[in-house]
Amino acid sequence: KIDEFFTKNFSIHPNPVNDVFSLTAKNGVSLENVQVIDINGRVVNETNVSDSDSVQINVSDLTAGVYFVKVQSDLGVGTSKIIKK
Repeated sequence: KIDEFFTKNFSIHPNPVNDVFSLTAKNGVSLENVQVIDINGRVVNETNVSDSDSVQINVSDLTAGVYFVKVQSDLGVGTSKIIKK
């Protein structure tokens, strides 16, 4: 199931990602925290964001595969998938 809250309020580029992806909030949403979570549910990257609508996340140290991006914002939490090349 696609997370409609995520797709309505956030975008990730590029996806698939090599080293760094940009997470951008839409509609005036403020980002608070971004977690990259592996397929086993472990948090492999966490970035606190203070009052910004975009952040760059470096995932160059992660192995290739599917990861989840969990975003906390002032409106709530959204999750999406990324592919690491």
